[in-house]
Amino acid sequence: MSYLLEDFIDVKIPNDCKLCIFDLDDTLKFKYTGTYSRDAKAILQYMKYNNIQMAVASLNIYAKKILLNDETLFFFKDIQNRTFDNEKDFDKIKMFTRICKKLKISYENAILFDDNFIHCIEASCVNMNYIEVDGNKGITWKDIKKGMNKFVIRRKSI
Repeated sequence: MSYLLEDFIDVKIPNDCKLCIFDLDDTLKFKYTGTYSRDAKAILQYMKYNNIQMAVASLNIYAKKILLNDETLFFFKDIQNRTFDNEKDFDKIKMFTRICKKLKISYENAILFDDNFIHCIEASCVNMNYIEVDGNKGITWKDIKKGMNKFVIRRKSI
């Protein structure tokens, strides 16, 4: 897939953005087709190139296996997903906590990209930035730009 330079040239990553946490289903990848969103792989490459740590917080029991099969696992410093023995646990706050603790990054320096508004609210409960992604489009450069701007807005409000 080809991209125009303007797709990502104006994405400025603030110094206080240290971690991007992504949902898998309908954010990075479409659940029913198994394909990545148009911009997903380029976004992952861009973040890695800019030394931004990335993690996945997913309710998909097979998240790690899916990323391994797609050869995209190497992008992520941590993968948190629901387990077989805890199928009824839909709380992502525990996942955010484990990720941030493992990577030694505060919530204020992290951002969540997720298609589920409830999980975005959970991120706000721990003072984490978030962007609700359109699950029909998956993650886009526009989402990334909005997300990076949230760090600037937060800084100005302090």
